[in-house]
Amino acid sequence: MMSICSSRSVGQTTLVALVCDGLYSMGGAAPIDELLRLQRQYGLFLYIDDAHGISLFGFRGEGYARSSIGQEFGDRTIIAASLGKGSGASGALLMLGSQRQEDIFRRFALAFAFSVSINLAGIGGAIASANLHRTQELLDRQIALGERIKQFDAMIETEQTSLPFPIRTIMLGDERAAISAARQLLDRGLYTSAIFFPTVAEGRAGLRVCPTASHLVEEVDWLGRELRSIIDGPAADGSGPRPC
Repeated sequence: MMSICSSRSVGQTTLVALVCDGLYSMGGAAPIDELLRLQRQYGLFLYIDDAHGISLFGFRGEGYARSSIGQEFGDRTIIAASLGKGSGASGALLMLGSQRQEDIFRRFALAFAFSVSINLAGIGGAIASANLHRTQELLDRQIALGERIKQFDAMIETEQTSLPFPIRTIMLGDERAAISAARQLLDRGLYTSAIFFPTVAEGRAGLRVCPTASHLVEEVDWLGRELRSIIDGPAADGSGPRPC
């Protein structure tokens, strides 16, 4: 999760800006409704990085933040996202709420200057992905992803269980236990990410698992069974996953 709040005074008015993720990289999501309430009440400026939410939500894959906010979000919200996750391309995108914002970015953003634009292969990948987002395949993949998430939740309970987001973290507490569990899974042909401080808070080390629409039912079941055997298995000291 990334969250930065800054403010500056203009005359007698204090302008406050919040920079945050839409979907958090370690599970969960920004409270969009509450942020919009603060924006309406106090004029809060929102800059939301929705890299993990693009393609997963919305009729055209506009992402978690945009589909939560709606099509019209004015000049106090900017949504940014990577094209390297949901689109499988390179570069990034911005969703802007006013013509003035677009004019500013086209005037000053490096992507529009000299030789720093996206490479042609990346542009081709982005166009192909945009075309796919206008077909039934996007909805089919969103549905398949939801099914894989529910399947995983039925086998392994996490803090994110029942949430519609595809990031799950299995808390093991100890860094060595997390690395050991990831190593055991890798030896069995399954890749997961070991997470520990400073990526997460001390004492919250564990595994990060991300089901996708491309995973087969059998593959998710395999991961769940192997995870369960490691989590429930006896460790050398009697607490946590077995050491490698």
